[in-house]
Amino acid sequence: MKFKYHFLLSFIILTGCNNSQQNKVIDFNSFEITVPRTWNKLDVKGIDSYVGGFSTNSGDSIFFDYGNHTFKMDLVLKVNDLKEYKKLDSIGFEVNDLIFSKYPNIDQNQGTFHNEYYMYDSIDNYQAKISAPKIIGNGTTGIYFEGLPKGKNLYVYGNNLTDNEHRELLKSFKTIKIK
Repeated sequence: MKFKYHFLLSFIILTGCNNSQQNKVIDFNSFEITVPRTWNKLDVKGIDSYVGGFSTNSGDSIFFDYGNHTFKMDLVLKVNDLKEYKKLDSIGFEVNDLIFSKYPNIDQNQGTFHNEYYMYDSIDNYQAKISAPKIIGNGTTGIYFEGLPKGKNLYVYGNNLTDNEHRELLKSFKTIKIK
């Protein structure tokens, strides 16, 4: 029994130490985030907000925007009725950039044509909106906080990340501490 206790205690200590050796905390003054140790802090110049980020193992960049005019992840793709396609095309209206569907209301409400899924979670006692690509490598892995201290918002995101970077970034989102 004593052996099992020592083994369990050793296992907990070793796995706990291992995790901290693989990760590091990056402090951006307004918030901090724990990321893989191999990711490096980036300094970026912003105009009307505080921006910055970090680079991943493969050289991809994760950016953040902290301020009053931060992107809100509120993109809505207008889905048009398929019946309108022929009418618009016949009068010379450019239809190549429009989205058409047999069921436009349902598809727009369900976000069928978005590249990402969206969900809400609570991080550091703040409500956060998280985006994750429907297809890894094609879309944005991001998190958005609205109404932080001093009326600021925070958006952290990476585009077209590898599977590993996507997973690591989602794990890192859970560690965000707002200051």
